[in-house]
Amino acid sequence: MITYLSFINPFKRYPKYLIATAVSTLFFVAFNALSVWLVAPVLSVLFMPGKSDPTTNAVVGEGLRGVYDSLKQWSWEMIGGGDPQQVLPRLCVALIAVFVLKNVFAYLQMHFVSYVEQRMIKDLRERVYSHVIRQRYGFFDSSSTGELMSAVMNDVNQLSVTFQRVFTQAVRDPLTVLTLLVILFSISWQLTLAALLIVPAFGIIFRKTGGSLKRKSGRIQEGMAEITSALQETISGARLIKSASTEQFESERFEGRSTRLFRNALRMVRLERLASPLSETIGVGIIATVLLLGGQQVLSGSLLDAEDFIRFIVVLFSMLAPAKAVGNLHNYLQIGSAAGARINALLEKPQELLNETGKPVTKLERGVRFDNVFFKYPTSEHWILNNVSFEVKRGERVALVGRSGSGKTTLANLLPRFYEVEKGHVLWDGQDVREFKIPDLRKHVSIVSQDVFLFNESVRYNLTYGNPAITDEQLHAAIARAQAADFIAQMPQGLETVVGERGAQLSGGQRQRIAIARALLKNAPLLIFDEATSALDNESERLIQHALEELFRDRTVIIIAHRLSSIRFADRVIVMDAGEIAAQGTHDSLIQSSELYRVLTQQYEREARVE
Repeated sequence: MITYLSFINPFKRYPKYLIATAVSTLFFVAFNALSVWLVAPVLSVLFMPGKSDPTTNAVVGEGLRGVYDSLKQWSWEMIGGGDPQQVLPRLCVALIAVFVLKNVFAYLQMHFVSYVEQRMIKDLRERVYSHVIRQRYGFFDSSSTGELMSAVMNDVNQLSVTFQRVFTQAVRDPLTVLTLLVILFSISWQLTLAALLIVPAFGIIFRKTGGSLKRKSGRIQEGMAEITSALQETISGARLIKSASTEQFESERFEGRSTRLFRNALRMVRLERLASPLSETIGVGIIATVLLLGGQQVLSGSLLDAEDFIRFIVVLFSMLAPAKAVGNLHNYLQIGSAAGARINALLEKPQELLNETGKPVTKLERGVRFDNVFFKYPTSEHWILNNVSFEVKRGERVALVGRSGSGKTTLANLLPRFYEVEKGHVLWDGQDVREFKIPDLRKHVSIVSQDVFLFNESVRYNLTYGNPAITDEQLHAAIARAQAADFIAQMPQGLETVVGERGAQLSGGQRQRIAIARALLKNAPLLIFDEATSALDNESERLIQHALEELFRDRTVIIIAHRLSSIRFADRVIVMDAGEIAAQGTHDSLIQSSELYRVLTQQYEREARVE
């Protein structure tokens, strides 16, 4: 419970609602006990009218029994005593009034606690999402999308059930049990102890089932993460699945995961449901024991009179339900703890220090430099970049070429600090980029990636993302420079047209031009262009080449080149091989001096002819 509250502390966030909940709970417990108390006089008046008024021969005992006798005498005095035919209507009116007040405060308790429950879930879900979105870039490379989605949705939903049970029952039911237990002891401590001898059986049951429920709940949450991940991959990879005709294979794979989830869920539900009949059986054993021992005392005329015994039985019956709920509470906490452990593990991952102290970035005056840079991924033992050094002067266009896996994209990702160098320095105007504030640094770097990402929102939303203050004049100017005006004008709602998930309603060339227009609107001094103009028709490529001329103008550009058409924009070409710089120079000089570069350009030419 302490772990759950540490996620979102309700005592600091919603103190007024918790105080109102506590007050309502106290009144509910009081009127609940009073409602149980009044049942005995009613039954006594009905079935034993000659013995129903203890005020005529009241004997007050000592200790807790004395308090009970005084309360019993006081309650009869409040009712008025006298003729049973006159007492009964008054008792019924009192009973109705007490039950109404009891339920009013029960509703008020649920009213206030519901706000706390729902706000806690809302705040927790927002906190988990905010924590995930602030993770370092490398975190998303090593994390499953489905697992992260499951944490934000399924694990938080599972915790919501625990929160609901805890805030509804954690105070009310134990307090109710304690109050009724005091009444039972005040009536007959001998009978109460006899009844409680069977109670340890409850503890044994819930202790045995609780640990098993926690393990099964953990497996269920893992299964839900698998299901979510499979669903996300299926939807994202629908084109590949269709082209490979593997629908049946994917269905069978999904059914296998679903079956494992079904089996674990069924075992957990069976275990949960087993607790109820076992609890009821034990409860019947307690009642039977009390009826036997107490009934003998009433029949022999010792210790208990009829009204005391009736009240004892009514109170005992009334205590079984909240006592059972208190026992079930342990199981709910065990179920919730599995989800809580997963969320806690996620929240313990360190965030990217976006608001760390550092120098501001104002502009790019001299250029950027990579100085003896080494880098490797946490899961790899090999250097992805090995002692890389080169400079890109302000206004210069440098193309990075090399085989797949040579370190081109990794090198570019070090500039905006998506990754941090292991050794060496990445310098911006002679200062290490680690000295700058991350948000400030990234505002001065535009990235047009190989895989253009578009939100399932309007064209306008995607163009102005991160720049909400863009004017219509600036927007239309950037669209025209990116050669995107014609196809946007032909869309059903123009700029307000929703592009679909990841821009599914647009062609590859249209997505590229949207990305170029977005970079133009950001207007950062340094541009990283991860070229992705493959698989485009000639007309789309011609338009994109014109758009790139606009984009590259008056900017410092690092081009991750995959085609010869991109290299022609470069003032200088750097050839990467196995994480090192194999050669650098102009296109013409490298054709003469670098065998690797000649092989790469011949490969680019062959791919261009095939396309």
